[in-house]
Amino acid sequence: MKKYLLSLMFAAVLFTFSAGAADLFPVKQPSDSIALWAYMHEDGYLATSYQYSEASSFNEQGLATVTDINGFVSVIDEDLHTIVPPQANPIAVEFSDYMLAFRYKSQSVYFALDGTSIGTFPVTSGFFSDGLIPAQQDGLWGYLNLKGEFEIEPIYKEVGNFENGFAVVKLNDTNGYGVLKKENNIVCVLPENLELKYLRIWDNDILIASQNGRYALYSLSSGELLSEFIYQEITEFEDGFAVARMNNMWGIINTKGKHVVDFQYYDLSYIGNGLYSARGNSNPTGNCSLIDASGRLVYRTNVYAGGFDNVTHGIFWHGTLNNQILFLSENGAFLNSFENAENPVILTNNVAKITVAGKIQYVNIKTGDIIFSPEREYSFEYFKVSSATYEKYLGIDSNGNDNEWVLTYPVIYGMSNKVVQDKINSQIQSFFIEGPPIPLIDQSITGSFGISQVGRLLIVWADCVYGTGDGSAIWNDSITLDLADGTKYNLITDLFNNDYVDVVRELLPEEIPFYMFGSPRVTKNGISFFYNLSQDNNSERYSPTSTEYNLSYNSLKSAIKMDSKCYAALLGTEMNEINQFINYTDVPETHWAYDAIKQITKVELMQGSGSKFMPDSTITGVEVSSVMVRLLKLDTSTILVPDSSPWYYKEVTAAKNAGIIDGLDEDSLTQVITRQDIMQIIYNVILKDDFKQMSDEEIAETLAAFSDSSKISESRKEAAAACVKQKLIVGSNGKLNPEQTLTRAEFAQILSKML
Repeated sequence: MKKYLLSLMFAAVLFTFSAGAADLFPVKQPSDSIALWAYMHEDGYLATSYQYSEASSFNEQGLATVTDINGFVSVIDEDLHTIVPPQANPIAVEFSDYMLAFRYKSQSVYFALDGTSIGTFPVTSGFFSDGLIPAQQDGLWGYLNLKGEFEIEPIYKEVGNFENGFAVVKLNDTNGYGVLKKENNIVCVLPENLELKYLRIWDNDILIASQNGRYALYSLSSGELLSEFIYQEITEFEDGFAVARMNNMWGIINTKGKHVVDFQYYDLSYIGNGLYSARGNSNPTGNCSLIDASGRLVYRTNVYAGGFDNVTHGIFWHGTLNNQILFLSENGAFLNSFENAENPVILTNNVAKITVAGKIQYVNIKTGDIIFSPEREYSFEYFKVSSATYEKYLGIDSNGNDNEWVLTYPVIYGMSNKVVQDKINSQIQSFFIEGPPIPLIDQSITGSFGISQVGRLLIVWADCVYGTGDGSAIWNDSITLDLADGTKYNLITDLFNNDYVDVVRELLPEEIPFYMFGSPRVTKNGISFFYNLSQDNNSERYSPTSTEYNLSYNSLKSAIKMDSKCYAALLGTEMNEINQFINYTDVPETHWAYDAIKQITKVELMQGSGSKFMPDSTITGVEVSSVMVRLLKLDTSTILVPDSSPWYYKEVTAAKNAGIIDGLDEDSLTQVITRQDIMQIIYNVILKDDFKQMSDEEIAETLAAFSDSSKISESRKEAAAACVKQKLIVGSNGKLNPEQTLTRAEFAQILSKML
C-alpha cells in the first residue's frame, strides 16, 4: 500500500482550525498538451472552468491556494472569492489559525485570513504571537513588531514564539537557555546541563528537556525535573497530552508527568482531533487501534496495511491486506470501503480521491458513488488509450521522506493487429519503467504522460518530475512509434540527416548552449526542442521549469531525410497498413451477430483464435468471468498466482473479490455455463447495485411471458427477471431456455448491449 503523494507546490502548515464544511474540491482535467484544474461541487458539477495550473484542497478554514497559468499564486475562499490577490510564486504558502504567509527565500509576506495585508518581513520564522515574530539578522535572532522594527534586538542563537508574554531563547554567550519576558528581560536561566527539544512552554510552566539523548519534563515554577531522564522520546503536547517512548514502548503523558496511557504500544502517534494511532503489543505488524488521550478504544482493526495518518474533516482511513480502503468517522463508525483502492486523499466531509485499478476516481465516501473520474481515455481513429500506473518504492531519503516512483503511462488497445499493439505497449512500458536516460541514484519520479498522433506516428512523452526540492528537474523525453508495425524511431538518426546540428542550432536561441536542449519531439506543427532547468532555490527558481521551442517542418526542410521511412510515417502515407477491424473468416458481414462481434472485439473483451472467432462454440464460466473482469477493468496486478495455477486464476480471483460470481458454484466454473448462470453474473455486474429490487409479484409477472419460466431456479429468478426487464436477455420463441448453454456469438450479442 503506497502512501499518497503530497503536493510538491504547497507545503501548507496547518495549525489549530475551527471545523469547516468544505463542499468544493479540486479536480484535474488532462489534455494532450496541458493539464488544468477546476473546482467541483460534491454533487459532481463544476463550480469553475478548468483554469488553474495548480489548485489545493480547501483547508478547514475554507481557504485554498490556486496558481494561474502564468505561475502567480492566489488564495481563494469557498465562495471562489479572491482573498489574497496574485503573488509571485512562493516556496510555500503557510496558514495559522489567524493569518497566512507567502514564504520566499529572503522574505515572508503576511496576510490576515480576510486578505488584509500585514506586511513583508525578512527572514522570519512562524507567525506573529503577542504582536511579535522571531526574525534573524546577521545570524542571530530577535523579535520584530508589526511595524517591522526590532522590538527585541537580535542577540540570541535561537528563539521560540511568544506565548502569554513569555518565550524560550538560546543564549549567545553561555549557550544555555533562558525564559524571556515580552518586556525584554530574562526572568529565568535554565541549568547549564539541560538541552531543550522544543523552544516552547506548555501550560505556562512545562519544558521538554534532554540530556544525553534522553528526555524529561522540566517545571519552570519549581525549577525541577518532574522525573529522571527516563524517556527515549517525547513529542509536542496536544491539548495537554504528549506521546512518549520508554523502554522502546509508547504511551501518553500529561503536563504533570503522569502516565495517562500505559507504555504498551510498539508505535503511537497523534493524528488529530484528540485521537492517537496505536500499534498493538500482541502483534506489532498486523493490528492497529485508534484511542483517545485517556486510552479509551475508539476503533480497532486486525487487517491494517497503511493509513491512520491523520483525521481530516472528521474522517480517517486505513488499508487492508486484500487491497481495500476503509473510511471511518472520528468516533470509529464505519462509513464505506472501496475494493482494489489505494492512495486515498480526503478532500471534504464527503469526498475522497482514490486510485482504483490504476485510475483516479473522486468518490462520495458515504454512498460509494463515483462523482468524477478524470482518467485519460482517448479515442483515436485506429486505437484507444487508457492508462496504467507503475510504482516502485525506494525507501526513505536523507530528509526522512518517502522515495518512490509513481508514474502513470498510456496503454493502447483496440488495434486490429494485436502483435503490433503488444509491441507498442511493451516499448511504452519500458520507456516509463526505465526512466530518464541519466544516472538516478534513489531519486523519486512522479507524474503522468502526454500522447498524440501525427500521420502514422504515435508520440508518447513523459510529463514528470524527478527528485524533490532543490535540484529536482523535469523529465519530458518522448518515444516515437510507427502504428503500422511498432517500429521505434530515433529522430536524430531516422529522421534527420547529417546537417541536422547546424540547421537546428541556427534556429534555436544562440545564448543557450545546444547541448542544453533535450531530445526532439514530433508535433503537428514541427519538431519541438525543450530547454529544461532544475529547481534552484539560490536563484529563486522554486520549481523546475521547461521552455518549448517548436521549429516548423518548413524551416527544418534541409535537415530532414525526405526519403526515410520515418518521414513517410510522419506524413501519414500508407495509412491503409493500419486496419480498424479485420473480419474473422467464420463471421461474414451477413452473420446475425457480426456487428456485436466487431464491437466487442475492438474493445478487446473477446478475441478469436487466429482468423476464427468460433461463434457457435459454447462458453465456460471461467471465460465469462474473465470477460467481466476486463469489462469492469479490474486490476489483477496485485493478485499473487501460486505455482501450477491455471491460466484463469487471476481473473477468477478478481471476479470473486468483486462479487461477480456471487451465488455461483466456484468449482463448476470450468464447465460450460448455463444461460441462467450468465444472467446471475450480469445481474451481479451491472444490475444488483443500481437496479431497484423487484417484488415477488413483479418477478413472477416479468417471467410469466416465457413458457419455460418454471425451469428457472429459485435463486436465479430475480436475476433473470432483471435481465429481461432491462432487455439484456430477450429469449427465443417465447422461451428463456435457462438450462441451456450459450454460444460465443450469443454472449457477444449480450455483451454489446452492456457497453
